[in-house]
Amino acid sequence: MVGTTRAFISVTVSVRLPTAAEYALAVDKEHRWLPMLAPRVPLRIPTPLAKGEPAEGFGFHWSVCEWIDGGPARLRRR
Repeated sequence: MVGTTRAFISVTVSVRLPTAAEYALAVDKEHRWLPMLAPRVPLRIPTPLAKGEPAEGFGFHWSVCEWIDGGPARLRRR
């Protein structure tokens, strides 16, 4: 929907906004490992879409990944 002063866009993503420096380390790990793991595991893995840099308003790296609908993965017992 587009109005005269704004546009509304429906976007479904996962955003990681770390609350401490040690949690921000996971952002680089996600961007490095998720694309490498995706073709090697039987479950769908979110694709990293963007990585934000620390700035005045937020002091840590942050991440945007594809959202995957569904519930927690469950281990099948034989």
